Amino acid sequence: MAARRGSASDKKSDKNRAVSTTPTSMSDKNFECSVCELIVEHEQKGIECEICKSWYHIGCVNINDKEYEVLSDHKIGTIHWYCTDCNVRSVELLRLVFGLQDRIQKNEREMDMMRLETNAKISKIESEYEAVREDLKNLNKRIEEDIKKCSENIRKEMEHKINKEEMVRALNEQKGDVKEQVVSFRDVVKEQLEQEMLTKVDDTLKREFMVHMNDELGDFQRTINETKQHVDDIREQEDIEARRCNVILYRVPESSAILSEDRRKEDTVFSQQFFNDFNVGFVQEDIKNVYRLGARHIDQEGGIRSRPLLVQMANRQIKNLIMESLYKIKSLATKFKSVVVAHDMTKKQRLECKDLVAQAKQRSEEESGDFFYRVRGPPGNMRIVPVRKRQ
Repeated sequence: MAARRGSASDKKSDKNRAVSTTPTSMSDKNFECSVCELIVEHEQKGIECEICKSWYHIGCVNINDKEYEVLSDHKIGTIHWYCTDCNVRSVELLRLVFGLQDRIQKNEREMDMMRLETNAKISKIESEYEAVREDLKNLNKRIEEDIKKCSENIRKEMEHKINKEEMVRALNEQKGDVKEQVVSFRDVVKEQLEQEMLTKVDDTLKREFMVHMNDELGDFQRTINETKQHVDDIREQEDIEARRCNVILYRVPESSAILSEDRRKEDTVFSQQFFNDFNVGFVQEDIKNVYRLGARHIDQEGGIRSRPLLVQMANRQIKNLIMESLYKIKSLATKFKSVVVAHDMTKKQRLECKDLVAQAKQRSEEESGDFFYRVRGPPGNMRIVPVRKRQ
């Protein structure tokens, strides 16, 4: 509750103080009325602003005696009094604080949803990875079983053929007169049977094996591609999240200081002054760090080519407030009017933006009328919109 002058307690505690309408000491200067610039004496009715601590005669601020008595008698501390300037600023500040609270709650809900979605994607990839491992294990098992089965079939065929050869040999022993012809015929049959059996078995085995392997490898390749795509999507989301609070400033003059730390300090001061002029509640602590992108280049004449300036903001709320207020740049100081502010985008987002810009340019060239086309919107939600031409 604001302090009051002219009350009984004030008079009692300061009864020995000299009464004067002009400052007699440095302490009297502290009780000077900010409207009429005269001292608010102890016997006069005065009131102090609770924010700027300035004193006023009640007549100078249009407070009547009844209102003054209410303020003087109030002891609980739930009634406050501010001067006109502080009252306007406090209302603006409260409105800004409430707006920031709403934005923070909204962003926290969005972060929770993104965290749940990311965890769900990671769980899905882990389960798919385990499924792929299990499929490979089963595939290896089936291949081993097929090889074992084929070996067993070959062994049986060979045993059957050997039995036939033994029967032919017994017949040859009984028919000695045609022994040479039988042996010759047996060799021919044996060779034909072996060749036919091996060819048949090899072709069948190869065909079945290749068909089976092609199916398994096709499924495996599709699973690998899907898993890779999931991993790429997660990495893209992580990169987007790491850049979400960043902005990039273009056409910011680069310092000629020798030490990089001195150049960084100058960039920080420039950024703080630039963002402060937006009047969105920015404070110096809202900037975490600043970096120049790319290698520093000095031409033959000693000039320094200005590199883009990456600014890491402390939170998304202040960044969004700034991005929503970029229309104010044209009304800022001259040194700020040429600055261009952009989002810090991933490589994929930059390619999408570049493609949209090319489409917008093509549409502007192909269509005639009162509109041309530009790309608008934040990363991930960019779109081509018509803009009316100035007459």
